[in-house]
Amino acid sequence: MKKIILIIFLSVGYLYSDSIYLSNGNVIKGSIIFMDKDLAKIETADGVLEIEKKRIVRGEFFGDGNELSGDLVFEFSIDGNIKDTSGSGYKIKTKSIPYTEDVLNDENGALLSKGGGEYFYIEDSKTISDIEEFTIAMSFYPIDTTEQSYLISNWQNTYKNRKAEGRFSLSILNKTVVLFVVDSNGYYQSIAASDVLILKEWNSIAMRFGSGKMSLYVNGKTVAENTIPTQTLLKGEWPLYFMTAKYVKNRVEDYKKYNIKGKLDKIRMWDSTLSDNELNLLY
Repeated sequence: MKKIILIIFLSVGYLYSDSIYLSNGNVIKGSIIFMDKDLAKIETADGVLEIEKKRIVRGEFFGDGNELSGDLVFEFSIDGNIKDTSGSGYKIKTKSIPYTEDVLNDENGALLSKGGGEYFYIEDSKTISDIEEFTIAMSFYPIDTTEQSYLISNWQNTYKNRKAEGRFSLSILNKTVVLFVVDSNGYYQSIAASDVLILKEWNSIAMRFGSGKMSLYVNGKTVAENTIPTQTLLKGEWPLYFMTAKYVKNRVEDYKKYNIKGKLDKIRMWDSTLSDNELNLLY
């Protein structure tokens, strides 16, 4: 799927007046002529430069004013531990998470869950609960998806008649990805993309919401989108869980039932809806 996208991308010619912002603070200007899962190539006045994707923090397409809109809400650095490097200062709580090789095969650079209750979370955050436009993206390596699991969940309760308490969640089952959101009237809405995941390989996944529109991006393109009845989501402060969702039975909380079996890396959130091209640059 990624190769097909790159062929289409190159066939329309170079992108002009582009910029790539690096993690060390440098900015490279030129024309982006190639992207894959590891590298971006940009043609500059000094020739073509190859840049590792892991060094890129944001980019601009077609000149000023088209940079990755908004700011990072969180960005998790993983190196045998996990911390927020966005500057937001979120405190992360982990539960029995082992570390493993990441997208670039760096040791201890990704998170691993075997479905035994391995997850992490951010406690109640007014900053996240107030955001009405956002993108959450990550790299996901599914090992076993035969049971429903959740990559991320900001969800408290589900009631009858499609009523719910929460804001959003991202569910996986087999090769299908489902995005749920709760509108400002308290009803949950969903979109699904079937047969889009590649098992036992790294997949790029993003969920987006803004101005009442929800969409899913998987492996280089938008795979599902829809508009909800309201322009905004339900307000409330709930924990933001990664690699699982809260399940309650007989008043006992269970975080194993919806635990993923796979690996996570490159987990980021922006307070804007990024385009497919912008996500392709970063993932």
